[in-house]
Order: sequence, then structure tokens, then C-alpha cells
Amino acid sequence: MGKSWLAKSAHAVGELWRGSVMEAGLINPADINYIQCPECWVMNERRRAKGTMRQEGDWDKPIPISLNWSCTYEYADCSPVGMVPLENYSFYRALEQRFLEGKEWPETRWYQWILRRQATNPVSRYETLRRINRRLRMLERLHNEMTSLERSGLKNPFHRMNAYLQSSVLGPIYDPMVNIGREGRISIEDGRHRVCMAKVCGIEQMRVRIAYVHTQANFP
Repeated sequence: MGKSWLAKSAHAVGELWRGSVMEAGLINPADINYIQCPECWVMNERRRAKGTMRQEGDWDKPIPISLNWSCTYEYADCSPVGMVPLENYSFYRALEQRFLEGKEWPETRWYQWILRRQATNPVSRYETLRRINRRLRMLERLHNEMTSLERSGLKNPFHRMNAYLQSSVLGPIYDPMVNIGREGRISIEDGRHRVCMAKVCGIEQMRVRIAYVHTQANFP
């Protein structure tokens, strides 16, 4: 299996493995600064990518909106289309507020939004108060384990984190997916819990799969 380097213009670090299914590589979570809105697989008539796909258009343009979870829940027609900065993403902000600022979950905008959704269109895996509390406990465990692994000085603690989750928390999982846009923009396509938590915990290296790459992006 041949190797190539993930372009520095994409603000990524480490090697990229060109696989038969989907390209994967090591990246610094600090360089992932957007959430995809909506996910590219939704824009492609809900056909999930079976391999890394080249895609043209303006799906990678930054859009100045606020988002709580995902475009499919918050915009009936899945518009607008683009990359939402994580500072405008209330789930990511909730993690910062909980684990960096010491706030309780009910004090966060994201938690209040999740509660309101129960009466209308509940978010998957957050449908009831019991399930919400279960997911919050999972986030607490995820943070504790990531922090512990980071402090241990492991070269790639996120790899160990995936193994931990697979065996004790989430069941079978795959590496998170990201999209590569123009001007070095990188967005979360799938795996928001782990990517956002990795950023909050200061993890310096994680393995991701590359789902979509803009046709004009400087990418191998």
C-alpha cells in the first residue's frame, strides 16, 4: 500500500495512507476548526462515501451561522451549505464550558437545546432524559480517559482512546471522518464526540479518515 504526505496547506501533520477504501492519516485536532453543514453524504442524496471522494462546489465555504448539533436537525431543507466554525458550534462550546471552565451541563446552551428537542424531534441517542444522562456520563468518561492518556506521554493517545471506546463504551467504531476544503479548511464529517473532545483535551495527534476533498484543494 503506497504512502503519500497529507499536504501542509491542509494544516495537517503526519503521514497519509492511501487505502483501497478510504484514505486515512494522522492529524492534529487543533487544525480541525469546522463542522460540516450538512454532512457531505447528505448533500450526495444520503449516499455515504465508500472511498475518499473529490467534490467541487462551495460546500467548503465558511458560513457565519450558529449550530447546536447538525444541519439535518436544525434546517428542514439542509441549508445553508458550508463549514460552520467550531466557535459557533454549541456542542463544542459545551465541552469547553464543562471541562475547561468548570460549568455544569445544564448551564450550557447545547444541553438546554437537547432538552427542548425531546418534545419535537429528539436527537438520536439523546431521546429521553435517561439517555441524555447516559451520554453525558460517556462524555465524562471520554474526557477522563483522553486526559489520562495525554498525560501518559503516549505518542498517539487517540489510537489507544479508540481501542478503549471500542472495548468498553461505544462498541465497534471507526476512525472519525473529516473533509478537506480550500485554503486549508478541515471540517468534521463524522465523529464529532471524539474530535471535539480531542481538541478540548489538547490531544496532539489523532487518526482520521478523509471522506471528501475539494477538487481545488491542495491535496495529494
